[in-house]
Amino acid sequence: MSLVVDAPATLAWLLPEELADEITATFDLIADDCAWVPSLWRIEVANSLTVNLRRGRITPQRRRDSLADLQLLLIFCDPETNDHVWDRTLELADRHRLTVYDAT
Repeated sequence: MSLVVDAPATLAWLLPEELADEITATFDLIADDCAWVPSLWRIEVANSLTVNLRRGRITPQRRRDSLADLQLLLIFCDPETNDHVWDRTLELADRHRLTVYDAT
């Protein structure tokens, strides 16, 4: 079973004060199989880690370690995110009252 994961869930796994049992279980599943992410995921994760670094919540080493941990996982980037965001993704967001980010 492959999962779709977003940046907030990823950050919850990477930042100890955000970690919850559900997130740990999700990333255990990803480690055993794989996950899919929207095309902005890498940018969002890198930006969030950088913001946390600048706020003094993590160290530069923690950011490097976090990115290294993520690279060990089999995570596929959805190549069609940008192709559908202004049509099918918007329709999905409207129909289910999701943010566009969550609909991706």
